[in-house]
Amino acid sequence: MPRISPSLLAKRLVELEDAGVLQRREIDGSPEYHPTPAGAALFPTLQAMGAWGHQWITSELLDHELDADLLMWDVRRRADPGVVPRHVRRVVRFDLDGVPRGRSRYWLVFERGAADLCLKPPGDEPHLFVAAALRPLVEVWMGRLAVSRAIEGGTLRLEGDPDLRRSFPLWFRLNDFAVAGAAGG
Repeated sequence: MPRISPSLLAKRLVELEDAGVLQRREIDGSPEYHPTPAGAALFPTLQAMGAWGHQWITSELLDHELDADLLMWDVRRRADPGVVPRHVRRVVRFDLDGVPRGRSRYWLVFERGAADLCLKPPGDEPHLFVAAALRPLVEVWMGRLAVSRAIEGGTLRLEGDPDLRRSFPLWFRLNDFAVAGAAGG
């Protein structure tokens, strides 16, 4: 969870454990949290509430509500590394226009079947450059603007490796509540 303080995260996890929603397990010396049966039973309700909100709360996001960190952490979480060959490391650099310096550049690294997000250069030259203003990229991620339309309109620019450019709509997966195909092509 980006930008949550460790103490607040620890407090919330303990509260969810106490409520019987999560169970803490030690795996290789590190704590992991997994849903209990009661927690798993909440998923359909939470999914339905999120889908309802995505469909019916149609107000425009205000500029101060757009958050590059939250967007990029969810892009990493939702990215499908299975589209990128496992045996090669691929680096994608996102350049976001109109956001404060220090929060305008992110690197998504695909390696060994996983995706990771870096806030500093990971050491490799990027294979793909993704350039967009924050709002259009959020609109694409929310399923309100089709990738193809964003590219055709020039609000989303992809430069670099042709395979990564072509596969962008496959590995850049929309948020959990975007209706597949809602924005068309």
